[in-house]
Amino acid sequence: CKVTCHPKCSTSCPATCGLPLALVDHYVTESMKPPVLSPLVTSSTVLSGEVSKMQGWIKVLRYVGTKRAWEQHWAVLSDMSLLLYNKENAGNSDADASEVLHLANATLQPSVSCLDVPDVAKTDIPFVFSVILPQPTRCWPTQTIYCLSNDKQQWVQSLQQILKTAKVNQNSLKSLVSLQNSFALDVNCCLPLKDKILLLGAGEGLFALYTQAVPKSGRVARKASQSSRVLQQILGVGSVQQMERIPDTDLIVMITGQISQLPNTNKLNLIEQ
Repeated sequence: CKVTCHPKCSTSCPATCGLPLALVDHYVTESMKPPVLSPLVTSSTVLSGEVSKMQGWIKVLRYVGTKRAWEQHWAVLSDMSLLLYNKENAGNSDADASEVLHLANATLQPSVSCLDVPDVAKTDIPFVFSVILPQPTRCWPTQTIYCLSNDKQQWVQSLQQILKTAKVNQNSLKSLVSLQNSFALDVNCCLPLKDKILLLGAGEGLFALYTQAVPKSGRVARKASQSSRVLQQILGVGSVQQMERIPDTDLIVMITGQISQLPNTNKLNLIEQ
């Protein structure tokens, strides 16, 4: 029939090859009608006065063994989080939720194609949307959460409003420090060490960021003479991909080097250095 369309749209194109024109028109007309919801999809969304407080039943695509299947959750959209519960009106706090999806820096995809979710019924595709969640460090891949709801339009509008508000708030944040030109670093992570001292893990190594004048130390090398009061490198550590403080201890663990070693150090030692 020589119909031209995008590869991802091909599954939605009516199969009209070799059919009479009248029948083609019939298929096209029927395909433009709103899709009928699959009987597997149930929802009882409640929309309060504020869009950010939307709640209702949604289904989340999960791995069950080696296959994926839909899991039904009562979802509550609150502030910058999507709280998932196993029961309706089970609570409104993070502690009561079976899972908390933090939406800061998240990306919303209002629609998906059959290629994205080949194991989902075609009749359910129009009701699926996805949320892409960033990871703490760039070395981890992003996480895509596929959700299904017959109130998809309301969920999408609510999520778009929250993400738009978050973007405005982020643009209004003030920068603590700006590293430019010869002082610029490929920063992967950061960790507060003590008052007015921030550890920066970067591709160039481990650095201490000071907001006040600091004394010179034998194991601390200056990044540059002009930055001795701001940025100093801690020698003996290669590129740092991630840092975490172990709770209830003074230990800090890091993923460093090209072969991803896992060293640990005492917070007090770093402060002395």
